[in-house]
Amino acid sequence: FLSARAMAIRAELFAPAVALLAFGLALFFAIYSFDRRPTTADEIAQLWHARMLLEGRLAMPPDPNPEFFAIDNVIDSPRWMSQFPIGGPAFLAVGMLFHAEWALNAILSALIVLNVYFFARRVYGEAQARVAAAVMALSPMLLLMGGTQMNHTPTAWLATLALASLAVWVQSNGPRQLLSAAVIGLSVGLAITIRPLDGALSGAVFG
Repeated sequence: FLSARAMAIRAELFAPAVALLAFGLALFFAIYSFDRRPTTADEIAQLWHARMLLEGRLAMPPDPNPEFFAIDNVIDSPRWMSQFPIGGPAFLAVGMLFHAEWALNAILSALIVLNVYFFARRVYGEAQARVAAAVMALSPMLLLMGGTQMNHTPTAWLATLALASLAVWVQSNGPRQLLSAAVIGLSVGLAITIRPLDGALSGAVFG
């Protein structure tokens, strides 16, 4: 019964609706569980680095009294910056531009659901795509991470974007194939700038 009702929904409505569900649930966790604030040293360090980037700095000069500012995941010599690759803070900087860094991962969670849907639809068909999208939209891990300001969600978005583009690349030719190849390369490359090991593993699988 549920399967029949789900399949009765038009495809152009189903995917946006499920993505919107994921966005709403991740946003709920961001507000209710995390109060729209960073809760770990990882988030604090990357948000601080993101603010540096918005001010046009890749790093800051070391403070003469680093012992007063010591925090996990921060390098204080010879330059003052977070220990994380630049990609994560760069994504947060985009959110900061709109004063919505706390909502960035919720938006990306919705886009991850769409990527999974489009990949599964092209490879396995509409029915499997809807199931995959629904499972992803209700995944506790995706929703909880979507409520944080951690760098896992941007990496997952880029990896699933490459995955969706891979299906297009395999089944296309000409300019569309070249475009999908460019998206795959750019997505994997950006993922490496956020979480190098995850991005490299994704690239190896796609390769």
